[in-house]
Amino acid sequence: MSSVKSFFDKNAHKHAYHHDPIIYSSIINHIKKNQNKDLLKILDFGCGDGAFIKSLLNDGIDATFFGTDVSNTMINMAKQNISNPKVELFVADGFNLPLKSDVKFDLIHADSVLHHIIGRTRNKSKQLVKELLEELSDRLDENGCLVIEELYYDSHIIPNLTSSLIFYGLKLINFIRIDINKILKEFSRGLEVNFFCNEELSNILKKYGEPHVIKYTPAKIPRLYKLFFLKKLGNVSYIVNK
Repeated sequence: MSSVKSFFDKNAHKHAYHHDPIIYSSIINHIKKNQNKDLLKILDFGCGDGAFIKSLLNDGIDATFFGTDVSNTMINMAKQNISNPKVELFVADGFNLPLKSDVKFDLIHADSVLHHIIGRTRNKSKQLVKELLEELSDRLDENGCLVIEELYYDSHIIPNLTSSLIFYGLKLINFIRIDINKILKEFSRGLEVNFFCNEELSNILKKYGEPHVIKYTPAKIPRLYKLFFLKKLGNVSYIVNK
């Protein structure tokens, strides 16, 4: 996780975060519809600049919030955006949460986190994602749920072909120290990502409960990505009830 931490400490200001409350409306509606406690306990894992927590607070969700991110820069941004006694923000990764084992959550949210869990290979990266989800699932209360939001890349021929090309392409580019940002503005120097195809992500989540899609947002495919056999691209949000 050190390379991810280093990347976001340096590049946090270059990334767009969700500041439109409509982005999280599906999750907020789910919380309001299924809330069975007067006061919820919510963990935003990989909280970034705190946009998710801020949206829930602005919509009147009554909860104690914990926001964690591997990057000091991101947590400092979140602290600037949120000032509320019910919110605790701290630097940590999912494998070493500084919380007692008996601290459980009603909802754990992870937005655009899984594709930043990087190992030496795609299979190792996938295994690390499973280990992380296991850790987060163990932190859920009896009736708690995971909310996983991710980009999906579905390819022609083999569903995860584009993801594999991007993963190993970035590995090579970083190894030979090419600044890809001069060619592709959306890829900052040092970036490594492991995107999933939608079916791949759904199958991983099934181990932790029954995943239900609450939001599905297709996106326009850039011309360059079509050269890498990309068929579908977008964002998907899953609720996984324990």
